[in-house]
Amino acid sequence: MKILQILHPGLGGTSTVAFSLVDSQKYIKLKVENYFLFNGNEEILKQYKDKCLKKKINFIFYKLTFPFSTTLKVLNYITKVKPNVIINHSNSVFPTYIYKLLNKKKFIYVDHSPDKTRGIKNWIKTLFNWILSDYIIFVSYRKKNHFIFKLLNFLKKKFKVILNAIDTKKFKNDKFFVKNFFKVGMAARFVDDKLQIILLKIFEKNRNYFKKKKVILSLAGEGPNYLKYKKKYEKNSQIHFVGNLNERKIVKWFNGLSIYAHLSKDETTSTSILQAISSEIPLILSKVDGNINLIDSLKISKYCRLVSNDEKNIKKAILENFLNKESFYLAKKLKKKVENKIDLRNFFNQYLQVARSISNETERNYFKI
Repeated sequence: MKILQILHPGLGGTSTVAFSLVDSQKYIKLKVENYFLFNGNEEILKQYKDKCLKKKINFIFYKLTFPFSTTLKVLNYITKVKPNVIINHSNSVFPTYIYKLLNKKKFIYVDHSPDKTRGIKNWIKTLFNWILSDYIIFVSYRKKNHFIFKLLNFLKKKFKVILNAIDTKKFKNDKFFVKNFFKVGMAARFVDDKLQIILLKIFEKNRNYFKKKKVILSLAGEGPNYLKYKKKYEKNSQIHFVGNLNERKIVKWFNGLSIYAHLSKDETTSTSILQAISSEIPLILSKVDGNINLIDSLKISKYCRLVSNDEKNIKKAILENFLNKESFYLAKKLKKKVENKIDLRNFFNQYLQVARSISNETERNYFKI
């Protein structure tokens, strides 16, 4: 069975989910040929190339120079591969829709975008993508009466929520806390929607205190704001910019943290948050809809600290975790509570069931496990 996933070439949630779907295939008895089509205006990351080669994924990259500039290339590649399943990760659906019309095939659209940060232009684009898709998968929970679900029901569109998943056996932590220093970490792209800037300002304004107490800030990831922030704050010895980390290094990075802070204007289901949970690290999360829905759905409110996006509250949350080691014991209990829900063991199978539901009777033979 051939599965083609279309995703962005830059760091972000689309690639994390795509690779997780491949990793989850080891738990099923099904021969799968995986194809990745990276399409976007950023250069493809070297770590993606390395992972594709390591996992024996066929991949190709097309650089988007202006809107629709890669449409024909994408369409030609899909036609060449002739996949049994097409999974579009918040990428342009125009070429996949043309392929659908010409070949009477259906495709899955995975929506990775937080609602509050889309903007009017992106809302129009998103609605267009939903209408043209055959099945929509959301990676984060929303309330049952959410206006998006009401709209999709009105449009008679098929949709489902499938929570992102990680390898909980890989992300693990055998220690209770770091003894020699206290490290606060955040792993995310350096874009306006992510709020590393709040952590940076806190550590800059309290430089001497954190130096005396051996409290360190470690920021993983890159993006448009990366060099600007690094140039301004790298002289602070308590702030470490570690850039993009490969699969092996990110596991080690989480192992070295004392607390994980994930600050943003809105969120879907952050894989970084799931990795922190699996690594048994106390959490400080922005009090935004995506995080609230995740915590409510998993019933883990007593294990996480939700804070408003202001320096005073976030600094207070960091210091309280620094002074109170009980949060580390709660973090260990949290992993045990949700491990089965966030592990990738059944992740691919959920997508496979969706693919089977929109395929014709002949094609369903490909999905027998």
